Amino acid sequence: MKKILLAAAILPLMLTACNQQKAPEQAKTTDTAAATTTETAAAPTTQPAADTAQDPVLTEYMKIVAESLDKSLTAEASNSADRMFAQSVQPQIDSAIAMANLQLKNGTDPLLTGIAQKIADNATISKTLGDYLANNQDASEAFAEKEEFNKELIELHEDLMGTADNAEAAISADKIFAKNLLANHEAVVDLAEQQLKYGKDDSLKQLAQSLISNNEAVITSLKDWLKAN
Repeated sequence: MKKILLAAAILPLMLTACNQQKAPEQAKTTDTAAATTTETAAAPTTQPAADTAQDPVLTEYMKIVAESLDKSLTAEASNSADRMFAQSVQPQIDSAIAMANLQLKNGTDPLLTGIAQKIADNATISKTLGDYLANNQDASEAFAEKEEFNKELIELHEDLMGTADNAEAAISADKIFAKNLLANHEAVVDLAEQQLKYGKDDSLKQLAQSLISNNEAVITSLKDWLKAN
């Protein structure tokens, strides 16, 4: 009987102690929940539409640039400077034509549309390069300066992809065209200069010189337009 009475006396004390122990834990849990609620309320559940949605025109340009660079980089396998030039520059010529067609479809600026029309109408250069590649085999041994040409190709890849990535989605179709075509034409000039430095084929050297002259004129026009717009 004494044991029962003792247990009955101890039980309320144990319950009181348990309740006192739970009280700070419940307060801590309540505080944590409140903090979590505050943080959840402060953080936006979704990003603004401008941050998550990419401009479809910009997406098209990025696709064009990526595809042309994949093709240009196949030139690294060539041993001849002439073939490296033809293989690397032809995709950039085709890329410029694709950009021009996009500008004719989406752009509104008269100057840029005029540049685009001239590019779109001229498929001769790409055909000339394709004919050269079809009719001329690669050299059996790599030319001495091949590594220098390879470095140029890698830099071309980085510059063109950087331009495509940084052409903000919020800007106009005209500006997207101008920025990407400018980078494209500067890359073509760089490749043409490599041909003049390392190439041996006279017809390709003449083509390279022509590309430099024509592209530099367009580069000047594009830079002036971008400064004014």
